[in-house]
Amino acid sequence: MKQLWIIVIIGILAGCGSSGNNKELSKADLMKAFVEKVGYVELPYTHDLNLDEENYQYLIDSKSTDTLFFNSYDKQIIGVLPNTSGFYAILYYSVGDDLYPSLKTFSKNGELIDSKEICYGLCAGCICECDSCSDITSISRDLRIAMSFYVKATECDSTGEQISGTTICKAYSTDGYIKPDGMIVLNERKEIDCE
Repeated sequence: MKQLWIIVIIGILAGCGSSGNNKELSKADLMKAFVEKVGYVELPYTHDLNLDEENYQYLIDSKSTDTLFFNSYDKQIIGVLPNTSGFYAILYYSVGDDLYPSLKTFSKNGELIDSKEICYGLCAGCICECDSCSDITSISRDLRIAMSFYVKATECDSTGEQISGTTICKAYSTDGYIKPDGMIVLNERKEIDCE
């Protein structure tokens, strides 16, 4: 009788120990299902923030397991990047003054590896003073990231009229890439010639 109780206790403990693995496998399965629902984005990808286009393939369902990977306010998913083998890279719009292209990378088990906005987002809110403004993000087939920003601006007075002789021009660029382990690398911003 004593041996029977020992066998029962060992069986219960073994069942408890494996439940952690079932959760991990379950999250991996949920991640795979999420990727299949979202679909892949075609590369090369380019987004011009000034065009204010919302090109997304999937909206997060806040009443589903989608929220394991994305919150309900970053709900517009552009698509999954192809050409990855050890991780998933998901392109989406993060919400601010505008919709900003952003990347999240996940392990095949559904664990977050890295997350970054991949645009400058400096044209948003530029009304009176902006003569022209450009904020462009692109991702190549080999998962290289390029960001560029350009603004030509003139100061405005309290009535909303531009002040002659106060025009400035700024331009920046940043490049980067996604490493084979899923980490997103963005190099230091470079100021470039504006003229």
